[in-house]
Amino acid sequence: MKNLLVITGILISFICSWSLSKAYYQSKSEEESAIVIQELTEKYQKMKVIDSLKIVASIEKPQIGITCIKNEDGSLNKSEKEFLDKVKKYYSDIEVPISVSRKFIYENDEYHLEQVAFNYSEDDNGLYFGTYPYYNVEIKKDTQTYELVYSNSAGRALTSFGTITYNSMTEEVIRVDYNFGTGAGTSAIYVNGIQQYEKSEQFDTIY
Repeated sequence: MKNLLVITGILISFICSWSLSKAYYQSKSEEESAIVIQELTEKYQKMKVIDSLKIVASIEKPQIGITCIKNEDGSLNKSEKEFLDKVKKYYSDIEVPISVSRKFIYENDEYHLEQVAFNYSEDDNGLYFGTYPYYNVEIKKDTQTYELVYSNSAGRALTSFGTITYNSMTEEVIRVDYNFGTGAGTSAIYVNGIQQYEKSEQFDTIY
């Protein structure tokens, strides 16, 4: 009987110890789990921020090796107006646009202006300025100066194209022009509106 009581006491003591240990480790496990969950949550939030920054960076700053073009519509800015005023001082046939479309190229961690296309409106007959079925003018810009590139056509009678540049050192507005019609074409160079060179050529076949 005495031995039975001792055994029973040992069993009760073991069960109580086991229960307390289980509760302790469960609470410890829950506490550690909460810490782990908190750490994972913080890491997830940081990753979300990093991913968001990467997305913004990929939009604002294209990857190396990828050509990125950005287009904007607007009006001539101050420097473009000044350049066009110098051009029209000697070559009034270049028309002022109603608006412009700018094209930017992404290079060396920033956007650079590459082209300014002049926008014109057609009349009810589909002609520009009542004469030209086709009339195109663009400004191309390098690091130093502007260059105006033009081309237009009045049909079989006359088509012309060329470039106009401004030399800020000599203050010269230089135009290189080529025009042709039915049977002949002419190349010419002008400096400040004064012709410096001309060469005409007859075509073997009628255009």
